[in-house]
Amino acid sequence: MPRNDLPVKIENAADASIAQDFDNFMAEMESDTAFFSRKRKLSNSSALDAELHEELAKPIDLEPENKPPEKDSTPPTVDHISLPSSNASPRTSPFESIEQSETSVSTQENGDDDTKPSKTTTGEWIQPDLETVAMLKRSMASSSRLIGTFTALKTTYLKLCKEFNFLLGKFNENEKIKIELIHENNELRKLLWETIKEKELDRKQYKADLKAKEELAKGQTAKEQVSF
Repeated sequence: MPRNDLPVKIENAADASIAQDFDNFMAEMESDTAFFSRKRKLSNSSALDAELHEELAKPIDLEPENKPPEKDSTPPTVDHISLPSSNASPRTSPFESIEQSETSVSTQENGDDDTKPSKTTTGEWIQPDLETVAMLKRSMASSSRLIGTFTALKTTYLKLCKEFNFLLGKFNENEKIKIELIHENNELRKLLWETIKEKELDRKQYKADLKAKEELAKGQTAKEQVSF
């Protein structure tokens, strides 16, 4: 059964119950008035006046006994209504409280309906704007492409950094080898220079020795000629 028919049934049941309770209330008022009128004829003491005010001050529960079944909201109930004073009309206060109760129940029903999502006349849920959905999808696709491009660039950058580090290591190794070769070359040049100096000294010494031998041979030849 649709939810929209429920407040109508509740209102009809509440009206019938209110009318019945009001009839009972009027009958009780008439019987109480007749009873206390007879009491006043017998005695006009203050004790009877206090009893009369006490009886009139008793609350009357106008809540219906048969409550209609309801799932989401509670049936309209009427709070305890105190009997009016002698100056006020007994017909005004019950109806004012009942109208306030009905107003609160109607407000609660309207609040429950407002919190629910709206539907179309056919009972289908209202679909969101297709243009907005398409724009969101395009934004998500663009974001995915940007993330993919960023990931590819990041991977390429890491590869380039790895290759650069490898080449830098090779360059450092070549520089070390170059420095070692230069050092060895300097050592070889020094050794070669020392060898050349030694050879030069040996050659000079050999020439000096050869010259001395020649002079010695010439001196001996001259002595032999003189002796003859």
